[in-house]
Amino acid sequence: MNNAEVARGREARQQRQYGRLAALFFGAGSLATLPAGLLLEPVPGTELLLGTLMGLVSAVVCWFIPWERLPDWSLDVLTAAGTLEVLLVCNLIDESYRLLYALIVAFAALALPTRGRVVIQVAIVFAALFEPVVHEEGARESARMALLFAPVLAIVAGAMRYLRETLETRDRASRRFAREAIELAIRLRRGTPGGEHRRSAELAELERAVERLR
Repeated sequence: MNNAEVARGREARQQRQYGRLAALFFGAGSLATLPAGLLLEPVPGTELLLGTLMGLVSAVVCWFIPWERLPDWSLDVLTAAGTLEVLLVCNLIDESYRLLYALIVAFAALALPTRGRVVIQVAIVFAALFEPVVHEEGARESARMALLFAPVLAIVAGAMRYLRETLETRDRASRRFAREAIELAIRLRRGTPGGEHRRSAELAELERAVERLR
C-alpha cells in the first residue's frame, strides 16, 4: 500500500466519523430543544413535532450514509443543508431556535479541511441568521438578536477551528516521532544476527507500521 492509498484511507475514515458527528448533532439538537419548545405560548404542537421529527430523520440518514464513498465536498453540502434546516425550524417554531446555528458552525470548523471552506459555511449561516431582518416585521428586534448571535457564532467557529488545527499538528508530530522510531528499529534489526525468516517477518511488520504512519 503506497502513501497515497494510506492517506485516502485515513481521509475516508475521518469523513465517516464526521458524518456520524453530524448525526449526533442533529439528534441531540432536536431532542435537547424539545422541552423548551413545549414551554412556548402558545405551544406549537404540530410545528414542534414536525421540527423534532425532521431533526431525528436527518440524524438517522446521516448515521447510515456511507460517507467514506462520497467526495469530500459532500460535507460542505451537509453543512449547508443543516443551515437551511435550522432556518426552517426557526420559521416553523420560534426564532429562539437560532441557537442551533452554533452546532452548524462548530461542525463546519471541525469537519471541513480548509479555512476557506469554513468561512463560506459561516457566511451562509450569517445570511440565514439575518434573513428575518429582511423578510419579517419587527426588523429592529430581529436585527438585535442577529447582532447578538453573530459574534458568538464567530467565536465558536474560531475556537473549534483552533482546536482542530492544534490536534492535527500534535497528531502529525506524534506520527513523525513514531515513524522515526520504527525506522530506527528497522535499521537496528537489520544489523542484528538471527534467524533470517524471523528477522524478515519482523522487518516486514515494521515497514507496514511505517506505511500506516505516513
